Amino acid sequence: MANLLAIVRPQIPPDIRPKVSVVDFPQADPETDPSVGRTILSGNDGQVISLSYNFSRSMQKGRSREEKRKYDIARVYKVKENQAGEATGVDKSTFVDVEIPHKILMRDRNSRGPLRLENYRKPKDEDYPNGNVEIKEEDLVRENKIA
Repeated sequence: MANLLAIVRPQIPPDIRPKVSVVDFPQADPETDPSVGRTILSGNDGQVISLSYNFSRSMQKGRSREEKRKYDIARVYKVKENQAGEATGVDKSTFVDVEIPHKILMRDRNSRGPLRLENYRKPKDEDYPNGNVEIKEEDLVRENKIA
């Protein structure tokens, strides 16, 4: 009966394999050579490196202060939803009152520069398809008393 190893993995003759050359490096004796096992660092002679180019940038964000505001007060109710996430009605027991600004008059805080007017579109009834927003008061004006 034949050897199982000879059937599964036949022997490869040694003459087809490449020859491996082994190089012996001479080993230094750590007792006679102090540089064995140490890393030697070297560098320049400590000259000053000067930069030929320098760049600097400074920015300041302008802060604006609100002088006057024209706004509405709206009451926003919670929308009832079914399991599919579709609106089924409005829960009038849960609400929050919010301000909806239309015009804001701003002035730069750092100087007494010119006034800047910011306009916003006044909301319409079709902006609230669920009917959960009710305008309580309209066209109110508030001035900032802090100078």
